[in-house]
Amino acid sequence: MPRLCQRFEAGARTTYALKHHRVYVLTNATAWVEARWGDHVHRTPNLTLYLNEAVKLDPPPAGMPFTKTGGRLRLRVPWPPCHRGGQLLQREARFRRMGDRGWTQVPCETVTDEDDSVTCTLGEDGAFEVQLRHKSRHWSSYWSDWSSSIFVPEEILASPVLSYQLGKLGRDGQRVLSLGWQVQRHPPGTLLGVSPPFHAPSRPLSLPQRAPKEQGNVTYTLRARMPACRCAEPAEEDTVVLGTEVTAHNLTLSGAEYEILLMAANAAGPGPARQLRVPAEQRADLGFKDVSVAGSTVSVRWEAQSPSFVYCFEQQPLPGALKQGVCIRQDFPVKSIDVERGKGAPRAPVPFTWGWSLVEI
Repeated sequence: MPRLCQRFEAGARTTYALKHHRVYVLTNATAWVEARWGDHVHRTPNLTLYLNEAVKLDPPPAGMPFTKTGGRLRLRVPWPPCHRGGQLLQREARFRRMGDRGWTQVPCETVTDEDDSVTCTLGEDGAFEVQLRHKSRHWSSYWSDWSSSIFVPEEILASPVLSYQLGKLGRDGQRVLSLGWQVQRHPPGTLLGVSPPFHAPSRPLSLPQRAPKEQGNVTYTLRARMPACRCAEPAEEDTVVLGTEVTAHNLTLSGAEYEILLMAANAAGPGPARQLRVPAEQRADLGFKDVSVAGSTVSVRWEAQSPSFVYCFEQQPLPGALKQGVCIRQDFPVKSIDVERGKGAPRAPVPFTWGWSLVEI
């Protein structure tokens, strides 16, 4: 059945608001405007809409969290208010390099996973100004205005260049590792995950340098781990987070072997870590007073050279791999004599060695 054509007098106004109960909103509706002056009539082109879906959403909000990997930008975009659940939105991004005037426009995809994130392929590396807009997928809807600009920094593709100096082990069982670093803009080759480790001491401490401005605000995470003796839980291991302006730091270490990890990160995400292995250093005055074997038990007597809280013992059969060290947590007064026993000594007369390191917590 043909629907009634309705007419509304707008007078001399150039805008006119229609009440929803006076128009068709759940079907296609065609509207036009006629202007008359004298004997002349001017009619605009027809505009056909499905009014219930002819909505223009608010632009995406500012401060959307994001990451960028391999030229693909991934954002967490909240659903707009009053959006019907289950209906995916259509999204577009436009971007330009910092300082450029022209925009490049690309479509974006909604990843329907646990966070319903949005990915946009920028296709190249660099620092960009990015804006986002969206609309419902209905043909009658309108694009929102563009969002406010997001600064997407250049990805950190290379691990930091690290220089260092390692001090000598003092009588207090401590030594100082002085570190300095700078971030590389481009890796010398392909780097995946943690870069190959190198060993201290071999590289003199050079002048550190802050990250290039294209990488934005860079933070550094410095982590020290003692692989031989897990005297601390992973969450309790020495971890320091340093700001953009910080390009040097000193770590106070015991005489044990350490793994040092330095990782730079910015708003685009973390870069590959640089790994440094600090070898163990034995105190000349720390040793066993005597060693005895009874059956499968090895007993050692030793003297604490300084007041401490934790000692770590390692044992290694020859041949064989070094076993995980054992942490002894108690007060050790200076010059106190203590005994440590280890199971698993072979019954046959084959060599059996003990190594030791001192840790203070």
